[in-house]
Amino acid sequence: MRDSNINQGLAPTLEEVTEKLNRYTVELTNEELAVLKTLANEQGVTTNMALRRAIATENYMRGKLRRRFKVLLESPSKEIYDVSFK
Repeated sequence: MRDSNINQGLAPTLEEVTEKLNRYTVELTNEELAVLKTLANEQGVTTNMALRRAIATENYMRGKLRRRFKVLLESPSKEIYDVSFK
């Protein structure tokens, strides 16, 4: 039996992704749904994938913040902004 693609550091197969998915109902405002659709469109993915990516990004950022990392953004004019999360 071969290792899964995930264990080999490769993109998961459809089978591997499908068996790990859970159905969950989320209630969103019209504005939140519009943002989700915009994110999906900009990334060229489904709204489900955009939501998964948003969750992964939030999890990553929270992990860094727990370890006392700072999040900084630099504007095109080289101004630095400290981003705070609630």
